[in-house]
Amino acid sequence: MSGSQTPVFHRYHDAEGKVPNFSADDDAARRSLEGGPPPSADPVAQRNYPAGPSGAPRTRQARPCRLRRDPRR
Repeated sequence: MSGSQTPVFHRYHDAEGKVPNFSADDDAARRSLEGGPPPSADPVAQRNYPAGPSGAPRTRQARPCRLRRDPRR
């Protein structure tokens, strides 16, 4: 029997509830407007990177990598 004829490939699902509903999360909406990373639940991270002006914890800034020129070239 062909795989396309088996009932496993012909399941029908209701369209209800298949969309992520993030609109009800007021905290997520506030963070998206203010910017910054989400608050960390890790106490070590909170101690090492205290909250910035927006209330979001500060993170380390990535610095540009300076590549040394290869002396063999």
